[in-house]
Amino acid sequence: MSTSRSDITAWALIALAAEPYVVSVLGTYTPILLEQLARENGVLASDRLTPCVIKGPPEDGPIPRPPPPGLSTSSADSCLLPILGGRVYIDTSSYALYTFSFSVLLQTICVLTISGIADNSQLKKRLILLSGTIGGAFTMMFCVIGSHNYYAASLLAVVANCAFGSVNVLMNSYLTLLINNYPFRRTAIDDVGDENDQLLPIGNTELGKVGSKISGIGTTTGYSAALAIQIISLLSLPILKDINNDMIWCVKIIISSIGFWWLIWQIPIGICLRNIVNENGMDRLPLKGMVLKGYKDLGHAMASIKNLKDIYFFLLGWFVISDSITTINSTAILFAKTTLHMPMVSLAKIGVLVMMSAISGSIIIPNVIIGWLQFDLQHALIGLILWCLCVPLYGIVALSTRTEMYALAIWYGLGLGGLSTVSRSIYSIIIPKGKESVFFSIFSLTDKTSSIVGPLVIGLIINLFHELRGAFWVLAALLIISIPIVTQKFDLSRARKEAEDFD
Repeated sequence: MSTSRSDITAWALIALAAEPYVVSVLGTYTPILLEQLARENGVLASDRLTPCVIKGPPEDGPIPRPPPPGLSTSSADSCLLPILGGRVYIDTSSYALYTFSFSVLLQTICVLTISGIADNSQLKKRLILLSGTIGGAFTMMFCVIGSHNYYAASLLAVVANCAFGSVNVLMNSYLTLLINNYPFRRTAIDDVGDENDQLLPIGNTELGKVGSKISGIGTTTGYSAALAIQIISLLSLPILKDINNDMIWCVKIIISSIGFWWLIWQIPIGICLRNIVNENGMDRLPLKGMVLKGYKDLGHAMASIKNLKDIYFFLLGWFVISDSITTINSTAILFAKTTLHMPMVSLAKIGVLVMMSAISGSIIIPNVIIGWLQFDLQHALIGLILWCLCVPLYGIVALSTRTEMYALAIWYGLGLGGLSTVSRSIYSIIIPKGKESVFFSIFSLTDKTSSIVGPLVIGLIINLFHELRGAFWVLAALLIISIPIVTQKFDLSRARKEAEDFD
C-alpha cells in the first residue's frame, strides 16, 4: 500500500494540533508565566526578606519594587524564589529552566515506554489521540492557576510536555513509513495517490528530496499553525488587558486557549489518520509485555549502535546541536524579559517573527537549497549549524536593544525551521526498516536528554551569577563542538548501508 496525499495530510494534522503548544506555550508563554509567578513570590537577593514586587490595586497588578537605598538597580533586580520551605533559594529566571529540565526528564521515560507499545501493537493511532487529549486538557487547566500556585503551574507544564513528547515520537515514527511506502516512480509529491504504484529503488539524492519534502510539509503545517496562534494571541493581549489589567491573567487565558486548540483537533485526527498496523502479531502480548519488549528492543538497538557508527555519530552530533538550539529560545525570551525589560506584547512579537521565519526556512531549505541548488542533506545540515551559531555569538558581543532582538529572532527562526526539516529527514532514511518507533525513541531520547542538560546548566549559571548574557557562551560552545562531529565522523551514504545490513 503506497503513501497517498491523504496519508501525508492526516499525518501533518498531528503537527497542526500540537506544534502551537511547543512553540507558543512552551517556547514563549510558559517561561514568562513561571518567571513572573516566581518573581511575585520571590524576595530580593540583598536581604532575602523583601518581596520583589509590590501588590498594587487590581487595576495596576504587581508593581516591581524600586531599588532599596544604597543598592544598584542590577542588585535590586536579582530576585530569588524560596523553595523547599525556604531552605533553598533560586533565581526566578532559573525556575522556568529547572521546570523545563525536569519535565524533559519525565518526558523521556514516557517516550521510551510508549514506543514499546507502538512498535508491538496496533495502538499507534490511539496513543496519539490519548497523548493529545491529555496534553490539551492539562494545558487548558492553566486558567485556574492562582498567583501563589507556582508549583501547580510547573506540574501542569510537566504533564503537558510529557504528552507532547509522546505525540512527537509517534509522529516521527510515521514519517519513515510514509517515505518507505512512497511511490518513487513518481517525481513530484503532488502526484502521490495510486495504490498500484510500484516501489522502485532510489538513491540518496532522490530519497533525500522526498524525505525532506514530506518532513517539510509536517514542519510547515505545524509552524503555520503556531504562527497563526501566535498572531491571534498577540492581537488578543490588548483585548484581554482591557478586561483584566493583570497581564499574568491574560497569559493564562492564552495558554488555556492553545490547550483547547490542541484538544479539539484530536477529533479530525481521529477521523482522518489511517492507523499503520504492524504485521508481526505482537499485539497479542499483554500491555506489560509490550512495554518490556519495547525496552528490550531499545536496549538491543542501543547496544547495536556500536555497529551503526554513522547513526551513533549523527545522534551524538544531534545531541549537542539540540542542546544548544532548544535552550536558545527560552534563554532569549528570559533575556528579553529580565535584561532588556521588553513588555509582554513585544515578547509575543518575538514569537511571531520566529515562526514566520521558521516557516520560510522549512520551505526554502527542502525546495531551494536541497531541491533546486542540489545541496545534499549533510551539507545543508552543516550550513544550518553555522547559521544558528551566529545567534549566541551576537548575544555575547552586542545584543542590547529590542530591534536587535527582533532581527535575531528572524535569523534564529530561519535556522530552526531548516534544522527541524533536515535533521528529521536525514534520520528517517538512515534507520533500519521495521524499527521506526524504537529508533525514533533513541532519536527522541537523544533530543530530550540534551534538553535536560542544557536548561539545567544554564539555570545553574544564572543562579550563580544572576546574569543571562553569560549563558550565550555555553550555547555557542555547543554548536562549535557539533561541527567536527557531523563533518568528520558522519557519512550519509555509509549510514544507509549500515541500516540495510542491520539485523
